[in-house]
Amino acid sequence: MVQRMKPPVGMPPVVRFSDGALEAIAEDLTTVPPERGGALMGFGGTCHLFVADTFGDYSVASWIISHEVSTAVGIIEERGAGTLMGTVHSHPAGVPDPSGPDVSTTTQALDLNPHLDDLIIAIVTKGRARACDLQIAATHRMSVHILRRQQGTAPALIRARVAVHPISKHLSDGRLVLPASTTVHQVLGEHPLAQQLARVQSIDGREVAALPVPGRPTATVLVDALHPVVPPLGVVASETPGGLKLEAYPYGWDASQPPGPQLAALVRELSLQPGEERLARVKPLVGVLTERKAVVVGAGSVGSRIAEDLVRCGVGKVTVIDPDTVASVNLARSVYTMRDIGLPKAAALVAHLRAINSNLETAALECSIAETDPDSLLPDNDLVVLATDDMQDQAYFAHWCYYLGIAHVACGIFRKGAAGEVTLVLPEASTSCWNCAVGVGSMAAASRPPTDYGLHGRLVGESALGPSINIISSVASQVAVGVLAGPGSPAGSPLGPLVAEGRTLGLVSTTPGWDFFPTLFADMAHQYEPQSVWLRIDRDPQCPVCGEHREAPLTRSQGTQAVDELKAVLLDDQSDGRQQVSYTDLSPSTAEEEALDTGPASGQPTPKLQGTDNMIEQRDTAQAASSGDAPGPQDPARTDHDALASHLSRNTGVNYRQRAVLIAALADSEATFRINCLREVHHVSYATARSDLSELVKLGYLRSERRGQALIFTAAPGLRDQVTAT
Repeated sequence: MVQRMKPPVGMPPVVRFSDGALEAIAEDLTTVPPERGGALMGFGGTCHLFVADTFGDYSVASWIISHEVSTAVGIIEERGAGTLMGTVHSHPAGVPDPSGPDVSTTTQALDLNPHLDDLIIAIVTKGRARACDLQIAATHRMSVHILRRQQGTAPALIRARVAVHPISKHLSDGRLVLPASTTVHQVLGEHPLAQQLARVQSIDGREVAALPVPGRPTATVLVDALHPVVPPLGVVASETPGGLKLEAYPYGWDASQPPGPQLAALVRELSLQPGEERLARVKPLVGVLTERKAVVVGAGSVGSRIAEDLVRCGVGKVTVIDPDTVASVNLARSVYTMRDIGLPKAAALVAHLRAINSNLETAALECSIAETDPDSLLPDNDLVVLATDDMQDQAYFAHWCYYLGIAHVACGIFRKGAAGEVTLVLPEASTSCWNCAVGVGSMAAASRPPTDYGLHGRLVGESALGPSINIISSVASQVAVGVLAGPGSPAGSPLGPLVAEGRTLGLVSTTPGWDFFPTLFADMAHQYEPQSVWLRIDRDPQCPVCGEHREAPLTRSQGTQAVDELKAVLLDDQSDGRQQVSYTDLSPSTAEEEALDTGPASGQPTPKLQGTDNMIEQRDTAQAASSGDAPGPQDPARTDHDALASHLSRNTGVNYRQRAVLIAALADSEATFRINCLREVHHVSYATARSDLSELVKLGYLRSERRGQALIFTAAPGLRDQVTAT
C-alpha cells in the first residue's frame, strides 16, 4: 500500500523540467481528449524528453500504458539519450491528482527498475493551477508527484513542485537543438527524428547533453542539467598521431549576464572555421603561417603579448614555457584577467590564445627552462621567443637555439620601462649570438634591473607602465612575425638590411631622454618617444656559441654528471685543497670591475650606455684584455680541481647559484681561488658569479680581498663541513 505524504509547508521537493519538454507535453496533451500520456526521460535530474505512447489503450476514463513504451524507453537508454524519470498523462477535469491505478502502475514500474529510487507521476487537467501546480498552456495545469522508495516500508507518494529550466530557449539562440519529444512509433521504427536525440555523457560524475555545433562536426557544446546555473562547455575534437584529442574551448561565461546571447556567442565562435576571413587583413603582409611553429619562453608582460601577436597573425602552433602562476600584479601589464589569478601562466596564456583561434595547436609547459629538454623540444620549431626574467636560463636556451640553427628573438625591458632591447639571432645567416649582443659582458646588460637573490638570480620586477612595455614588445613581435613570414614578404623584407649589416640589436626608448639618445638625436628637435637605434653586433671569434670554435651546450644528463663529479672531488678527503682555481677568459678593466664590485644590491649606479660606437669599442676592448695575470691553459697549477671547475662552468643545465656554491666549495680554509672574467664563460657570467660569491661572503662562507685586477676569495673555516652538511 502506498503512503500518501505531504511535505512540510513551504518545503515541497522540486522536479526540474526543461522548457522544451513542457512545451511538448502541452502541445500533445492539451489538444486532445483526456487519458493520453507517455514516458518522461531526463538527464542529471532534469526531464527533457517526452515520449508519447502511440501504442497505448486509451478511453475516456483510463490510459492503459503499452508494453511498447517500455521497449522504446530501453532503446533510448541504450543509446545514451536519457534515463527514465516517470510518466505524464491527462485526466478529466476535476481529477488533478494521481488515481489508484496510476500509483499502482508506477509502483510496478519502480519494482522493475531497482536502480531507480523514485519515479514521477505528472497529471495534466483543465483548470487553474493550485499551489505547487504549473500552468500548462492557457487552460490546463499540471501537478507533479514523486513515488519514492522507503527502507522497509511501502513507497511514499509526495506532492512536488516544478522548476522550469529554459534550456531549449537558450539553445535556440545559439542554433542548437535539444530534442524534447518523440513517439514510441518513431523510436521502434528508427525514424530519423528518433535517431537525432541528444546523447548524454557523464563528466566527473555529472550528466550533460552533448549537442553538435552546426557547420562544424568536430565541435560540441555540453549542456548541464542545471543550465544556466552551470554554464555550458564547448569541446573541440582534433586528430593527433596518438588518436582523437578533446580540448575544452576557453570561453568566459558571465553569470551576471543573460545566458542566451552568451550561448549564441559561444556557438558562433565554435562554428567559426578560422581561415581566410579572420586573417584577411594580415595575410597580404605575412602570407600563410598556419604551418609555422613557435616556442615562447616566458609568459609575463612581454612574452604574453608577443604570443598573442603571433597567433593573431596566423601562426599555427605555439608552445609556452613558464613555471610561475598568475598574480594580481600581472593584470596591469599583461593579457591576463582576474579569472586567471592563481592559474599557471603557461596554461592561462594557452587558453587566452585558443580563445583567439580555436584551431591553434598549443602546448603549455609549466616548468622552468632548466627542467626542459631543449634537444628534443626545439628542433621541430621555426622560431623561439625569449622573454624571461632569468638571464642565465635565457642564455642557456639561446645557446641551444644557435646550436640547433633555430631563429630566435629576445626581448628585455630596462629599468622603469624607460627602454628595452630586442635581439634578432639568425644562425643560418651567421649573425652574432644572444650572448655577444646582450650577454652579461655587454654594456646593454648594465641597463637591466638588478637581480633578486630571493628569486634565484632573476631580474627584480620593477614598476613600468604597460604601454611602455607594449611599445618594446611590439617591436619584438614585428621582428618575430617578419622572421616567420620570410624575407620575400612585406613583413619580413625590412629585416634583410638589418641582417646584412649585422644590426641585430635594437634599443627601443619609451622616454625622450634615455641614456645616449638625447645626444644622438640632438639635432632632431621633432623627435620624441618612442625612439629606436639598431646597433651592429659582430660575432666574437672566441665566443663558444657563435665564434670560430663553437661548443655544444650540455644536456641535463651531462650537467647532472658534471655536478656529481665535482661533488665526488669535494667530498674526497684525499684531494689537494691547496690548488688555485682560475677562470681566465677575460680580465675586466679597472673601471668595469669597480662598477661590478658594488653589486646589484648595493644601490650604486651601474654603467650606462655611452653611445653606439663607444659600446662596441668597450666590448672589443674587453675582449682584447684576455691576456691578464690568469694562468694559461698550460699552467701546471691547473689540476683536476681546475678541470672540474671548468667543466662545471660549462654546465648550463644546472642553476648557476648551485654552480657558484660548488665552485666556491673547492677551496678549503688554506686555499684561494679567483674569478677573473668579465663576460659569460659558457653562460656562467662574471657578474652573476661575482654577485653570488659576494652573497656567500655576506653569509660567512667566504672571505674576499682585491689583488690588482683579480678578486680573491678565500674560504672561511669550516666551509667544507657546511657544504658536506648541505
